[in-house]
Amino acid sequence: MLEKLAGKSHYYFLDGFSGYMQIHIAPEDQHKTTFTCPFGTFAYTRMPFGLCNAPSTFQCCMTSIFSDLLQDSMEVFMDDFTVYANSFEACLSNLSKVLKRCIDTNLVLNFEKCHYMVTEGIMLGHLVSNRGIEVDKSKIDTITSLPNPTSMREVRSFLGHAGFYRRFIKDFSKLNPVPRPSEAEEPTHIRPYLASTELGPTIRIDVRSIQFGIGSCSRPESRSRPTSA
Repeated sequence: MLEKLAGKSHYYFLDGFSGYMQIHIAPEDQHKTTFTCPFGTFAYTRMPFGLCNAPSTFQCCMTSIFSDLLQDSMEVFMDDFTVYANSFEACLSNLSKVLKRCIDTNLVLNFEKCHYMVTEGIMLGHLVSNRGIEVDKSKIDTITSLPNPTSMREVRSFLGHAGFYRRFIKDFSKLNPVPRPSEAEEPTHIRPYLASTELGPTIRIDVRSIQFGIGSCSRPESRSRPTSA
């Protein structure tokens, strides 16, 4: 999607108003959304947030509504619609088609969140313009303001933030000096001390090395967790 939007001269960024709530729930399925509150028992007649199939259902509806306009005139991601073209007149013509389709299908837009005839804009966390695809500076500020990680969980969180823009960082995986532990591996504990090893018949030494360093821990064969590192 980003590759198709990049390099265009003009854009319209449209936003659906209360997106999910614009989808009607079939009468025979409304009882599945029943909830109780101090005022009584109620059921939704329109699709609310929280239903397991709500995101995919909404995306399918939007794709179906604009199916003949996709690829050439616009792109749709959930309730974010991007209309594009390489000239002012062409972009205006594409917008007219999109708005007519919204009227025909009773699809309501949120005027306050729409941006009309701009040369760049944010889509899926990236800045698209005639220059191409760029990073969103606000996200970079968020990453740089993160505190130094002090646990493996925080390390994974930081790598998740940084990895979002890995396409802009040459050899990102090689520059990363921290291994990514899988869920199947034993949990890693970061402590300010090293415990003494309990000597026994058999001592097990686990070693892990990467391009930038090496680490080890020892433990009795009968113990499942390391006692020193």
